[in-house]
Amino acid sequence: MPKKKNKAALIGIAGGIAAAIALVIVLIVVFGKSSATEGQTQQQAADKYANGINTNNMQMVVDAIMPKEAADKLKKSEYMTTKEIAYYYGDLPSEDENISNVKIKVKGKSEDYYDADDLDDIKEEIEEEYDINVSEVEVREIDLSFKADGEQESYPEDMIFYKSDGKWYILDF
Repeated sequence: MPKKKNKAALIGIAGGIAAAIALVIVLIVVFGKSSATEGQTQQQAADKYANGINTNNMQMVVDAIMPKEAADKLKKSEYMTTKEIAYYYGDLPSEDENISNVKIKVKGKSEDYYDADDLDDIKEEIEEEYDINVSEVEVREIDLSFKADGEQESYPEDMIFYKSDGKWYILDF
């Protein structure tokens, strides 16, 4: 008789463990999926842009400044390469300039005055130029630092960010 009780207890424990594992899997799927689809933040877009410049990775620069579908349309309709898109739309320094160690720290909203009409105009321009939907436009203060010809430079700047399909992108500044 004691063996049946032990067997029943083991089955109960195994069932409890299986239920706990199932709960963990459900939580990972639900919460993991929502955080994975949130999109890139303004700081992530700025980091991607700076890292693309620092590593000469033009695809990274393009990914920071526009959605993939917009870049693909430019490649097809304008016959532009990734490098051409990065330089034209990403406002990159010329290749003969010795720029390195680019860092961008996104801060608060710009103290310069951009009213709702200004932001709507920017939004419309982006939508027309890239043929995408833009849900939000913000002008943020940034700290921009970089090394130019061996000298470290740093200064405040305004940077325009726009949001499309849940991801923030940089508009050239």
